[in-house]
Amino acid sequence: MGEQKTKDLTIGDIQVEVIRKDIKNMHLSVHPPHGRVRLAVPTRIDEDGIRLFAISKLSWIKKQQAKFHRQERIPPRSYVSGESHYVAGQRYRLNVIETTIGKQRVEKRNNDYLDLYVRPDRDESTRERIM
Repeated sequence: MGEQKTKDLTIGDIQVEVIRKDIKNMHLSVHPPHGRVRLAVPTRIDEDGIRLFAISKLSWIKKQQAKFHRQERIPPRSYVSGESHYVAGQRYRLNVIETTIGKQRVEKRNNDYLDLYVRPDRDESTRERIM
């Protein structure tokens, strides 16, 4: 038997996505980045049982959602000199070099910098594509 989504359940101000499955136990999860709540339940559990379980876990759900809200988010990129960019988990400072010679490209320098060689008239979306 495949997944069968039921209508969402609202507990207080929290929306819970309930998925009925052919499983033995209930599985509650909170997903990043906004703290979406998902509850997988056995097909034999009635609506009251689902609601009671969710209510009993309400403080845990709120604690998990608070963790996600406290996490630092990466701001939108402008692709200008001085920005931090991560490559394979390592942080690099971006150095934009406008040039009319050679190909547009990105080069790592000294394990600290990413040199982005672009034409002087290139906009943010072009810089992003080159990166």
